[in-house]
Amino acid sequence: MRIPKIGNLAENLIIIIVVGLLGGVIGYTAATKSHKVTLEKVQPTLDKAIEKATNEITNKIEVPKIKKSQGVELILTPQNEQIAVRDTCMSIDWSKLSDGQKRRLRRWLDD
Repeated sequence: MRIPKIGNLAENLIIIIVVGLLGGVIGYTAATKSHKVTLEKVQPTLDKAIEKATNEITNKIEVPKIKKSQGVELILTPQNEQIAVRDTCMSIDWSKLSDGQKRRLRRWLDD
């Protein structure tokens, strides 16, 4: 059995540590910069969507006057003013979808 030299092991460990740290720093900076650029590109769209968002769901609860001999009756009237929006200019290459994706898309479109 041959015993490896300590100097060779130490040199290899130093190389592994330096490469690992360098890769981590490069990966972190790339991800951070990518995130910032993406937010800059999407920010106007997000601002418009927030300004335009008027979809609200409200519930009104009315409790009429209750006499001792009567039961309690609550009248709930939900008001749903949400607007369903579907993007008509979206195109999907049907041949590239898996069977599961096709089933989910058909279910979504049938709703």
